[in-house]
Amino acid sequence: GQVQKPGAVVYFPNMTVVDAIAGAGGFTPIAAKNSVTLRREVKGMVESRNCSVADISEGRAPNVVLRPGDILVVDERLF
Repeated sequence: GQVQKPGAVVYFPNMTVVDAIAGAGGFTPIAAKNSVTLRREVKGMVESRNCSVADISEGRAPNVVLRPGDILVVDERLF
């Protein structure tokens, strides 16, 4: 996705969405900061949810704790 260093990030206990994006070098200039998709496998099914990172950073939404194996996708914003 639209982070400086796409790819795997080393997981640590209580890692959050914001921690993972920081570990990937932060957003690119064209990242859609309120369009970050969290994909998580639960009981053999993949669940997806949107995480509004700009809202998290401004205290308008709760940060989300990640689990090992979670995948974050940062979309490109539309101009």
